[in-house]
Amino acid sequence: MADEQLEKSKASGEHSLLSLLAGEWEGITRIWFEPDKLASETPDQATMQLILDGRFLVHNYRSSFDGQVIEGQATYGYDIGTGKLQCAWVDSFHTGTLIMFSEGRRTEKGFSVLGSWQAGDQTIWGWRVCDKLKRALAHLA
Repeated sequence: MADEQLEKSKASGEHSLLSLLAGEWEGITRIWFEPDKLASETPDQATMQLILDGRFLVHNYRSSFDGQVIEGQATYGYDIGTGKLQCAWVDSFHTGTLIMFSEGRRTEKGFSVLGSWQAGDQTIWGWRVCDKLKRALAHLA
């Protein structure tokens, strides 16, 4: 039954959404430390690759902030059992030695996942990856 559900999801469900993101991407990284106050806007480059027969999407990217190179990797997936999109994310700028886990759901423009981590000063930082397919769908149109 699990293989059948995966094949259905790859054909027309959340796994098919992830497959739309596979490829080479260029874009803009925007960083905010405070609401409504953009701290940085720099070019980024990314590679997104399906792995394990389309079960997961690995996102490798490179950008910068204030002259410092930022490199990161995220793995996106959809858990058929819980009905949640999931992400495990690390990078050289935000997360230190922590792996941040995020969960979310499908949205009108793709999907949105939310996670958080505790900074060294005990501040809880939130991170949302939202409308991830918006750019991909516009690119394909």
